[in-house]
Amino acid sequence: GNLVYGLYFGDESNTANNLRYLAMGANKISEDNVTTLYVAGDAGVQWGVKLSYLDYKDKQNSADKSSNAARATIGINSGDLESFLQVGLSNKAENGAEEFKGKGSYQLGITYNVGDIDYMAELRSMSVEDGDGNKFDANFTRVGVAKSYKLNERAKLWTSAWYKMDNSDNKMDAVSAYGENKETYLPVVVALEVEVKEWLTLRGSVGNEIIGESENNSGDKKTRNNKSIVAAGASLVFGDLAIDGMIGNTDNNTTVGESTAGGNGTLRSDALMSRVSMTYKF
Repeated sequence: GNLVYGLYFGDESNTANNLRYLAMGANKISEDNVTTLYVAGDAGVQWGVKLSYLDYKDKQNSADKSSNAARATIGINSGDLESFLQVGLSNKAENGAEEFKGKGSYQLGITYNVGDIDYMAELRSMSVEDGDGNKFDANFTRVGVAKSYKLNERAKLWTSAWYKMDNSDNKMDAVSAYGENKETYLPVVVALEVEVKEWLTLRGSVGNEIIGESENNSGDKKTRNNKSIVAAGASLVFGDLAIDGMIGNTDNNTTVGESTAGGNGTLRSDALMSRVSMTYKF
């Protein structure tokens, strides 16, 4: 009919997995078997909703393991305004005596377009606790601006800057007790995309934090270390078949060399086309 439906398998949350590690340490149970259903439509206003759910159990080991989570997201596009809201409905994990409990989270994002300039804002809040009742709370506030340039018929340029204010308070000690932390920083990114041939498009970006400061729970301040991130990509188009890939942007232990995603500013040729997707239109 007038609706669009989608089904996605494997929509695990990196944020939830990192928080589970803080609460459970080496006994962490990561999110697994996540199923996400999308529904979208246009009723004068473009809208979309997605629901994610997981339920995992393992009673074949000495310590019973279980994991479950549910979250919902709604997105709305109306004229020059785009917005989304994601709400964490539940998130729990158990591995023997180790526990993780989500106590509530949300993420709200808004973009307003004026000509070729986008003004952006994001609010994020999360609260979790471990099996002993120790909590981790975080609140992020971010405002940004982005501008696009059409250099010619084949080349586009984007620039963006985000001012980020991140506050967290960690009392969970499975890994280490970090205490309170306040961070303010301003990442700036420049990206370029060029259609070299009808069958080949190349793109690249470079970003850097031009200012930044951290403050601990004692009120002691520290200037953030310089952090540069570079990335490149390519699209290969063969009629109805398109292949898109990232170059040198992995962040794991399975490849050789330093990690670009870790912020050292080195383009990783050893991770050539390390993230690849293929699309075929019938």
